[in-house]
Amino acid sequence: MLKINQVEKTYPKFHLGPVSLTLPEGYIMGLVGENGAGKSTLIYTIMNLLHPESGDVSIFGMDYKTSEVPIKEQIGFVYEENSFYENLKPAAMARLLKLSYKNWDEQTYLRLMNQFSIPEKPLKKLSKGQRGMFHFIAALSHQARLLILDEPTVGLDPIVRREILDELRRYVEPGNRSILFSTHITSDLEQIADLITFIHKGKVLFSKDVEDLRESYHILKGSPETMNHLPLLGKQMKKTHTQGLYEGELGVLEGVEVEVEPATLEDIMFFMKRGDINDPFS
Repeated sequence: MLKINQVEKTYPKFHLGPVSLTLPEGYIMGLVGENGAGKSTLIYTIMNLLHPESGDVSIFGMDYKTSEVPIKEQIGFVYEENSFYENLKPAAMARLLKLSYKNWDEQTYLRLMNQFSIPEKPLKKLSKGQRGMFHFIAALSHQARLLILDEPTVGLDPIVRREILDELRRYVEPGNRSILFSTHITSDLEQIADLITFIHKGKVLFSKDVEDLRESYHILKGSPETMNHLPLLGKQMKKTHTQGLYEGELGVLEGVEVEVEPATLEDIMFFMKRGDINDPFS
């Protein structure tokens, strides 16, 4: 579906890459990382809005040099900034989109507009959340094979976010569609993502199956003396104990006096990007 091979992009104070990753057909990939990590740069490169110095992007087995129109015909793209005509009402904007996408599905469009209660008034008069929802609805209404979503749930209340996640699950059910979903709300990804790619300072720290993450990473808690002798990816020193992120088989910890808890995606990101932290107030 999507293959990125050794892509690099350089700015005066930032370097992305080299990035290589694969998003198979029928999967949802979560793209995570702190602000400035390179998520949006990577997404814009995938969309051919930025051109890398090296490497290549293949989508549906095609590349932008020879097949930009057929590629983008099959992509639904949602990002934080408004990309539609702000003076138009949703119905008028939808008529333009219908002319642009040969697979426009009016029934899906009307269903989602009704479900999410988007009012029929100029886009500039909609709330930020409503404008974001309209972009999301438009992306789902032309039967795209690949959805690329850059922070689509920012500013939305939990009920609407849950409805969006339900729509994304429904979207990939046929098995021939995929989603690349960038967000800071890691709990959303833990609900729907099959794969997680973590970018930190322009580098991919890992791109793994969610089940592998759950089995591989754990939070350990114990005395400073015990924890200092364990191979941790990062640890946090508190007043009463030390806790840290451990990657590996739990069997090797047999007999070691530590508490073991599942590591959330937020835990993994926190320790991998912060390393050792002294927290004297805890």
